[in-house]
Amino acid sequence: MLTDNVYIVQPKDHVKGYCTPKAYPYDPLPSPTCVRLLQILPPPDFVSTSDVDKDTPIECSLKTVDLESKPKYTALSYTWSGPNIYYTQSSFVLPQSDWSCQCYTITINGHPVSISANLYAALIAIRTVRFHEMYKHSTGPLQDDLEYIWIDALCINQADLVEKSAQVQLMNCIYWQSVHVLVWLGGMDGLAMTAIPLLEKFAELGLRYRNKDGTYSRYKILPEFELDDPRFYEELGLENHMSARQWAGIFAFLNRAWFRRAWVVQELVLAKRAGFLCGMNYFGDGTLSRWLEFPQDMRMLSKLASLEPLLVHGSTLTEAQEERRRGWPYPPEYYTLYQSQEVSNWNSDMFTFINFVRQKMKADAAQSTLFPSMDGMAPLSQNLMLFRSCEATDPRDKIYAFLGISHHWTPLLQRPVVDYTLTPQQVYTAFTKHMIETETHFFTFGHIEDPAVRKMKDLPSWVPDYSTDCKPIPFRIPAHVGFCADRGLGRKHAAFPAPDILEVKAYRVNRIVALAYNSDLENAGISAIASFLSPLPRVMGIARPFPIKDPSSHDPSNLDNYDMQSRLDMLWRTTIIDSLEIQHPAPERLGTSMRISYRKALVHQGTSFIHNLQSVSDYEEGMREFSEANAAFETLLLPGEMKPLEKQLAEAEAGTLEGKMSFINLDGGDFWDKIPSEWLDLGDALPWEPGLESEFNYTKKLRTEHRKLAIIEPGGLGLVPESSEIDDEVWIIAGALMPVVLRPTSEEKKFRMIGEMYLHGMMHGEGMEGIDHRYLNIHKILLE
Repeated sequence: MLTDNVYIVQPKDHVKGYCTPKAYPYDPLPSPTCVRLLQILPPPDFVSTSDVDKDTPIECSLKTVDLESKPKYTALSYTWSGPNIYYTQSSFVLPQSDWSCQCYTITINGHPVSISANLYAALIAIRTVRFHEMYKHSTGPLQDDLEYIWIDALCINQADLVEKSAQVQLMNCIYWQSVHVLVWLGGMDGLAMTAIPLLEKFAELGLRYRNKDGTYSRYKILPEFELDDPRFYEELGLENHMSARQWAGIFAFLNRAWFRRAWVVQELVLAKRAGFLCGMNYFGDGTLSRWLEFPQDMRMLSKLASLEPLLVHGSTLTEAQEERRRGWPYPPEYYTLYQSQEVSNWNSDMFTFINFVRQKMKADAAQSTLFPSMDGMAPLSQNLMLFRSCEATDPRDKIYAFLGISHHWTPLLQRPVVDYTLTPQQVYTAFTKHMIETETHFFTFGHIEDPAVRKMKDLPSWVPDYSTDCKPIPFRIPAHVGFCADRGLGRKHAAFPAPDILEVKAYRVNRIVALAYNSDLENAGISAIASFLSPLPRVMGIARPFPIKDPSSHDPSNLDNYDMQSRLDMLWRTTIIDSLEIQHPAPERLGTSMRISYRKALVHQGTSFIHNLQSVSDYEEGMREFSEANAAFETLLLPGEMKPLEKQLAEAEAGTLEGKMSFINLDGGDFWDKIPSEWLDLGDALPWEPGLESEFNYTKKLRTEHRKLAIIEPGGLGLVPESSEIDDEVWIIAGALMPVVLRPTSEEKKFRMIGEMYLHGMMHGEGMEGIDHRYLNIHKILLE
């Protein structure tokens, strides 16, 4: 091993982030398929067994080649900004203008050329790997592959917007044709040194008990526990608990700036072979996948994402988060991270999405075509949805970065081209319009973020603002459920009577009459839940989903095709959009678990108030509250479904006043042994199968975050964007798989889009079932 490493290279000191860059005198490229390749030259008097040479000036040459000649080269994937999002000290945090400043100088064909600090560190590491003796065998053919490198900052004339636009459209070919894609994660630091061995340890634990079918022979209940729960480590088989500092290291490493870049998706997806350099630590993409597989399967990464506010300096914490952090054994300064730039929420599923897209295209990897085949590509709308959380310095790249790995759908309508002379608003509108015109459904409706998080206020409401994170998370992530709310409305209709107006054909369901956050209702208790759901019918017949392959086999007159659901059933099914993993409708056993959970909550309420009694008046008030909660719970169930707990309580408590007084805690004694055994029996039943509760809670959080429960007149229940308001309207649009919330404007039949929603019992065309199409209240409406 080298006794030295390449650590993070800081930008040089300069005034207010400004320095005068030295540019290379580029000649025009001779043909549309030509590119430039960089060759790093060995330093004078180079000794191949010495440590990392950071001091000798970097000298390179640049040559022009035609991709048609199939040249051999490596494509570099890196970030133009700083390599880290998070640091352990506030003094390490620098403005992004410093990181992007070209304050280091190399020589290309005898010309001094300015580059950024992160690229300079990358070239030091690459030069070492290219010429150092120890890498001759440890990295396979990497040394030979690094003879010529394509690096966008040096191989494209960035000052020439025409060339830049042309080369960006060629970028999928550049990465597709490369023999190797080398990812530069940035220089080594203490956080990475902490993270890498831990990720390797997780990989070993996963492989030890992983079955061929992807299941595990142990760890059944591991996803149930939080990362700071001692039971997590007992189940994992680790004697020593991981500290918050170690989890901070993993979080910071997996949140390095490269992992968040929009362009890296295309660069990695198209790679025939890929490897990563972090300092002088080299590992293949298979190693990264192996590191992440077990943590993903065990929900560790999603739980790590939830720790972000507790780890990052300056985060606003809830009372529960403050209490949780107080329980950690070390003070905050031991594990606190300092954020260097504003970023969207960490999407821990991005690695899974990249592998998904990459596997679809792998079948084409053996082909020797100049451009990758579109056969394995996903449509642009799907890639934009999956990778919405990726970052881009230029907001136009939030679309341009995915064109090279996206299907065109049809050659009849030419897709807009890369054009950096257009504004981001023009780019977003043009591509959204193109996707609407060429795709079978209005998939882009699922991309529309809540109006509260929009940055570009002058966009039409039907055009997503791709420059911002998509909140709430689209209903089609992580797994697509076969919803078809528009069944029965006929063919999709889309017209553009004006550049910023979309005309659609739609059916009005009704208006929103009540709204509440699910978390607020759960915190308020059973009585609050029952009160909110009181406008719903006590029993609702919910049609089972039509058979997708043969909808004609569904008979609406057959009662066997309907499930009789209580208000409680409608509630829990709505909070998870009636889907658990890939199962839809969600399994009935969840309903049983929910009933037992509610019963246990009632028992806890009863035992708690008795345990804390101080007087007879306390008893009477507690009994009244308990009776109200019990009566409220009864309204959530089917009529006659369960013997009311109030009656059980009365039977258990039948007796004299003296008998009741025996429960009163006047001396501070423990009266748990005096609680009626009937109550304890109700709480003893295990409500959840191993792993089921964590999966339900994970799905519920995913679906209800940044959404509200909504009562739809006269008695429907839905899940809507959190900016929805009373009197907003619910519509089903022909060609849209999900219902939408629209806000009427001052002009008749003109609306603004709020976003997609889930409407329980109306997701498979039930609203149009059995109704003659001619009598449906269908309109052509305008979205502005």
